[in-house]
Parts: sequence; C-alpha cells; structure tokens
Amino acid sequence: MKRLARTRYKNAVVWTGFGNPLADVLTIGDDRIISNDSEVDFEIDCGGRAILPAFIDGHSHPSIVAKSSLGPDVTHCKSIGEVVECVSNWIAANPSAKWAVGGSYDRSMAPGGLFRAKWLDDASLTVPIVLHASDQHTIWVNTAALTKVELPDSLPPGVEIGEDGRPTGMFFESEAKNLILDAVPAQQEAELVASVERQLEHLLSLGVIATLDAWGDDSSESIFDQVRSPVRMERAIAIHPGKWRSLSSVRTAKFFVDGVLGAKTALVTEPYVTDHSHGNSFWDMSELLEALTHFNELGCRLHLHAIGDGGVQIVIDELRTLGSTKYPATIAHAELLLDDQITALSELSVFVCAQPLWARVDSLSVGALENLGTLRSSKLYRHKDLLNANGLLSFGSDWPVSSPNPLLGLFTAIYRCEPGSEATLNIDQSISIHEAIRAYTETPARQLGFERVGRLEIGYSADFVMLSGNPFIDNGKSLPSLFVDQTISGGQTLFTRR
Repeated sequence: MKRLARTRYKNAVVWTGFGNPLADVLTIGDDRIISNDSEVDFEIDCGGRAILPAFIDGHSHPSIVAKSSLGPDVTHCKSIGEVVECVSNWIAANPSAKWAVGGSYDRSMAPGGLFRAKWLDDASLTVPIVLHASDQHTIWVNTAALTKVELPDSLPPGVEIGEDGRPTGMFFESEAKNLILDAVPAQQEAELVASVERQLEHLLSLGVIATLDAWGDDSSESIFDQVRSPVRMERAIAIHPGKWRSLSSVRTAKFFVDGVLGAKTALVTEPYVTDHSHGNSFWDMSELLEALTHFNELGCRLHLHAIGDGGVQIVIDELRTLGSTKYPATIAHAELLLDDQITALSELSVFVCAQPLWARVDSLSVGALENLGTLRSSKLYRHKDLLNANGLLSFGSDWPVSSPNPLLGLFTAIYRCEPGSEATLNIDQSISIHEAIRAYTETPARQLGFERVGRLEIGYSADFVMLSGNPFIDNGKSLPSLFVDQTISGGQTLFTRR
C-alpha cells in the first residue's frame, strides 16, 4: 500500500457530505482531510470523475460468503438442472470432500420456493449435499444428508414434512437448519481465514472500507482474530433463546426476532394471503427483554433482525420497555412498516439498516410480493417515509443475500428498479442521490460508532473512493455502469483499478 503525502485531487466532483454543495477539489494530508488552501506535495487530475466518501456496509455476512465459497457456488444457476450439474461437477472435482456445502440458490426456481431432496440426489446419492438459499434462512438437502443425520422423533417447526410423513429436504430457520448443519464437519481454519480475506479484498474493490459481519458465533471468533485486512470488520454475535447467558465477550449482540417474507417466517400482523399464516416470533417476550437488558448493561450494541410489521412492533415495544440504551439500537431490514412504527422508530432514534437492492421487482422480491398481496406490498421498503419522519436510514447489502456493490444499491434506492427495467417497486419511496449516498456513508458510520468518518470535511479521516465517471451529471442513472477506480482509507491506497 502506498502512503499518500499531502495530495490535492483536482478537476473532480467531490461529494463532501449531505447538505454541502459539490466541490471540485479535495486535499488530504497523511490520513486526514485538510484545507484546500494547504501546500501539497502532489496534485492528481481526476478528469471530472466523482469522489465520494468510502462506503460502509451496515449489515453483511462476509464470513458466510467465505464458508460457502469453499463449496459449490450455485449463485448464478438459472434452473434446478443447472444447480444439479454445478454440484455434481464440484463433487467430481473434490473427491475427498465428505460433504458438499454451498450456496446460494435462487428460491424462485421452484413454486413457493419449495425444493425436494430427490432433485439433489441426481448430483449424488452418497455425498451429503447442503445448499443455502439466497435468503440465508433456508437450506435444501439431498437424501444422503437426511440419512446421515439422526433426526429426532419430535421435529421442530421449520422442517417441511411431505405427504408420506417424512422430511422433504427443506429446513427453515436456525432451529430446524441446525439439525443438519451441526453434523457438517468443521472446515479448516486456515482455509476459512484465507477465504474471509479474499471476500474483504472484494469489498475493497467495490469501495467498501468497513462492514458489520452480522451473524457470527463462538466458532467464528477465532477465525476473525486471525484475519489480516485493512477492511474494518465489526463483528456481531448471534444471540439465541436459552443459549445466551454465558456469553460475555460480545461487542454487538444480534437478535433474530422473526424470519423472512419469502418463506413466510417473518411475523406479520395481518395473515399472508397465500396460506393465511402470520409467521413466527423466535423469542418469548420476557426472555428477549431479559437478554436485551443483559447485553445493554454489558455495553454492547443491540442489532435486531425484524422484517415483518409484527416483528418490528416487538422491537419497538421491547426498546420502549428497556428505556435508554448505551448506544442507539439498530433494526435490520424492517421491510414492512406501518405509519405509527415509522414515527416510533424515529422517536426512539433507532437506526434502520435497510437493503436498497431489495426495493425492486426481481427473483428475490417475488416471494414476498406474492405472500403479501398487492395492498400490503405497497408498504414495503419505505425509505422516503423514514427520512421524512427524520428517521435514521442506513444501508447494508446483507451480502450474500444481495450484491455488496454499493453503486447498484445507490441506483436502486433512487430508481426502485433493476438496471434496464421499467418495472418499479413503490417508486413513491425513491430517495435522492444525496440521501442515498448518506445512507451508505455517514449514517452507517454513526450506526457502527465510527468517529470522524463518512464525510469529506476538514479533520475527517481520508476515506474516499474515486469513481470511473460522474453519476451526478445524470442523477445516478449511470451508476450501474460505473466502477470504483480507487479506494483510499486513512490516506492509503487500498485498491486501484487503473
């Protein structure tokens, strides 16, 4: 990495912070932003390219990506046949593998997102196969995996049972998934460490200099401690009912209040139109309050997964009962919000870490749209309403659920569609390019507790990206075709494309 001395970036389009006019020059001295009147050692002509604060991903899972990347990658498969071929090829190329564990398959390839073990049997009848769905709340396994694991007589909710009374190969949410995953042999630490480092290098190429790994556990802590990367990776430990009282070395406590809309495990106040169920809450309310109190008193940040309006209401009620917290709490996702919930989240100063790429019509959202119906789908991803209520909107990718590329996230937040598509999702909730940039820079920096980060003002850390063009000239329409040319953090060049 090359240390930058006093350097002036001129002939640029510089976004210094929300509410500021665009500038045409940026000057850094060592690791800080300094006055543009300062003497410098070097000048760099940016050729009209844009400079933004470096991106901060408020909610992602690089450790999950690292684990999955060591197995079959079915992310880009467009059919069940392609999945089977991909897994079969991986098994043939890895003959010593005792299990084939990979992801992330597109749930929309099968009606209702329901797959069958026998379909994966075409890839192998002997090697147990476990594939994570794109939502990361579901796994699909083959018959060999079902045979390998000694399932209890009394199965928990989340294990799909077929007409013959036996598991079909679909396991939803942690309690059910762990029946299978607990039997998977642990991967080699050295391989996992190297894989995590590769994923963080990928984030740097996208201009991301910090993120919250939002689903760690005791076993992942030793992995994290060995990782060497300039990416600042905060770690959240998943807190599960009945299994949290012995945990102490936790900086961010992650609670799963409910599930996901596509699998109908997110808790909703009105029933899903497809089967009239309401989803699930994974906690007893008294135990959740006890756990929140415990980790708040330990000085932890509280990070709560809640997707349905029922799940969101639980978070609001529990935080009101808890009273003050050492740090502002974060609610992750909050996909379905009622009017009074938006007001409450603003009044409680809760960070809402939303995923901008979900706010479009694609294979990821189709399940939610079908399960909610037209009327309630109009209440999805209310980014504009949150900001109008003075709410704290931050962005995170939830990678690998969706792409970690912030430029795609910014585009979607502005236009609420896939690039090249005219099908929008709740276009009235689109936000400005300036609001979107703030949600991927300054606000997640505040969410994660970073100081003097997320703006390009004097005294702030010299963390910024230079893009391959200027997205302000067309109000962000060109964002999907742009790249990050340079990623600089603390005055050090961490990535250069050209």
